[in-house]
Amino acid sequence: MLFIFFHFVDCKSRTKIANYLKVSRVTVNKLVKAYLDDNGHEGLQEKIHSGRPHRLTDEQKLQLKEYVNVIQPCEYGQKKVRAKVVQQQKFEYAYLFGAVCVTIGEAEAIVAPLSNMEAMKEQLRLISQATTVGKHAIVIMVQASWHQSYLADEFDNLTIIHIPPYSPELNPIDQVWSCLRQNEVANRCFENYDDIVETSCRAWNRFCEDKSRVISLCFRDWLKLIS
Repeated sequence: MLFIFFHFVDCKSRTKIANYLKVSRVTVNKLVKAYLDDNGHEGLQEKIHSGRPHRLTDEQKLQLKEYVNVIQPCEYGQKKVRAKVVQQQKFEYAYLFGAVCVTIGEAEAIVAPLSNMEAMKEQLRLISQATTVGKHAIVIMVQASWHQSYLADEFDNLTIIHIPPYSPELNPIDQVWSCLRQNEVANRCFENYDDIVETSCRAWNRFCEDKSRVISLCFRDWLKLIS
């Protein structure tokens, strides 16, 4: 903070001070104003903050400071250097396409590296093959770009119905995704793509083991299309 004041009394502009010390112009203005309005150096002293008192002891605060804010000694004019920590910047994804029958509790799913219409068509193929002969399956979907109605044209026993925009409560499968995230795959670190696929498949299979749970979670009264 004193560096800002030294440059200020040396008749340097606040913009130049901010650029030289690598801080924002707002910070410079705030500290200069505090110095001028509150009797010099006293204005630069940290004020007592209002609010809930801290719960850490002085010893705990010192330990936390040493753990979090490890800064190497630096000379005037040098930028502060924090300790280097290795951070993973690579990501891999897997997409679970799933569908459930709310009347009998059957379920079909695939895991794909991409979320596109090709993967969606494969999922529809599974649904078509699993549909009982003589029955017609109604597939309820949101209006995502890969949920095109014409994808079902090659299947005689399928029809796609899109729910209105911004109405996830009308899509029963969203309950399933929420259940899997909360109980199976949340707060996990995966080793690689295969680990993601294995975990997703294990979570889906565990959910589908109990057909009564599938029906209870996904059935809606408005899904009774016939009486």
